[in-house]
Amino acid sequence: MKQTSENYVEAVLRTDCPITPELIARISEPQTVRLLHATIGMVTEAAELADMLKKHIFYGRPLDPVNAAEELGDNQWYVGLAIDVLKTTMNDILTMNIDKLRLRYPEKFNEADAHDRDIAAERLLLESSALTSKRGQDWIAFAEHVLAHIERYTVPQYGDKGEDQATDWDIPMLIEQTKKYANRFGKNQRAGQEILDFMKGAHYLQMAATRFTEEQSNETN
Repeated sequence: MKQTSENYVEAVLRTDCPITPELIARISEPQTVRLLHATIGMVTEAAELADMLKKHIFYGRPLDPVNAAEELGDNQWYVGLAIDVLKTTMNDILTMNIDKLRLRYPEKFNEADAHDRDIAAERLLLESSALTSKRGQDWIAFAEHVLAHIERYTVPQYGDKGEDQATDWDIPMLIEQTKKYANRFGKNQRAGQEILDFMKGAHYLQMAATRFTEEQSNETN
C-alpha cells in the first residue's frame, strides 16, 4: 500500500514497541540509567563537535580548535562514566580496540579486509580480552599455542591459505576427528605428541564451532 502523510503515522504505530512492565523495569535499573546517561552524553558532545565543523565548512566561520578540544573533553567525561558502569578500565578498552584492529587488518587497512571480516573471531577475541580469571588466562595461553601450530605447521604444509582436507569436512566429521585425537591420549610413544593432539583437537573444534555459527547466521538471514 502506498504511504501518504495521512496513513504513515498509523503504519508506524503498528510496529511501535509496547510499554510493558518488563520494559519499565529494565529502563529503571540504576546501571541502565547511568549507561543511558553516558550514551546520550556522548552523542550530544559528538553533535556539538559536528555542528562546530559544519559552521566552519558551510558558514565560513574560523575553525575553533579550542572548542573542538573542549567537546572532546566533555565526551571523555561520558566515556569515563560508561567505563565505570561496565566495570572495566580505559587501558583495557584501548588494548581491546587495538587487538581487534590487528586481527581485522594483519598488515594495514585495506578494503578487502574491511569487507571480509571474521566477526566470530573478533567476538572471541573481545570476550577473551575481558577475561581476568585464572581459567581465562590459561585458555588464552593455550590458544596462542594452537595459533602457532596452525601458522607453523598447517599453513606451510597445506598452502598459503592453510587449506587442507579439513576444508571440506562438515561438522560431524570435524567432531569425529576431535574424538580421534582425544582417544589417542596415552597411546602414542612419540615425545610431545600428546600436546600436539590436544592442539589439533582444539583446532577442529574451533572449525566446527565457526561453521555452526555461520550456519545459524545463514538460517537467521
